[in-house]
Amino acid sequence: MANEEMEDEFVPVHGLTKLTKEEEDLILAALSTAVDEDDDMPWVKPKIVPWTGDIDGNMDDLYRLYRDMRDNADEETPDFFFFIDRQCLDEKKVIVAHPDHYTLLYAPSNTEDLNEILKTHGSKIPEMNEGIVDKVMEELLERALTYGRIPAHAFRGTWANLDLANMGLSEIVEFHEVGQVELYYNPDWNVKNFIEKAEIANAELEEAEKQKASKKNPPQ
Repeated sequence: MANEEMEDEFVPVHGLTKLTKEEEDLILAALSTAVDEDDDMPWVKPKIVPWTGDIDGNMDDLYRLYRDMRDNADEETPDFFFFIDRQCLDEKKVIVAHPDHYTLLYAPSNTEDLNEILKTHGSKIPEMNEGIVDKVMEELLERALTYGRIPAHAFRGTWANLDLANMGLSEIVEFHEVGQVELYYNPDWNVKNFIEKAEIANAELEEAEKQKASKKNPPQ
């Protein structure tokens, strides 16, 4: 479909700092400039949501805004949001916050963290594995919010890839070679609930393995 036939898609970019008119114009221009022609989607238009605080916001505020938006979301609301802070203005970047499945579920560093949590809380699970992860995915995705800083010119392409679920956040950040995905840990994460569900999942998996083994080696 030709560009002129596409209906405008206004994408909110939430401010964490007050912008002058000149600063807003500059960041909007940066967000609307595509380096890669695959990202040239002029119908995708950034829309600044002003920061109203007298003091610049921080990651605590970003997380609070993210949770508020997700808690009040409808079926059409995406699970990713864009933000800008003073650092973004200086570096011509934009922050994208999105629950990255690889980072929160399968990354080796995450597995190490979860194993330490299990050990600290006296769980009988020897170590996390993908079988358990798949059964407690919802709890793990609530453990932290993942976010990354990407070049402003990658705004449209990032929006499209996350909207279509073509790429995860860690893949996007790695592709643009701008560091790594960062985590903001949920202060209200229910670790006890996670461990209880993980132990139930582990018991179910062990029982399934026993039944599978008994079918292969039936009693004589």
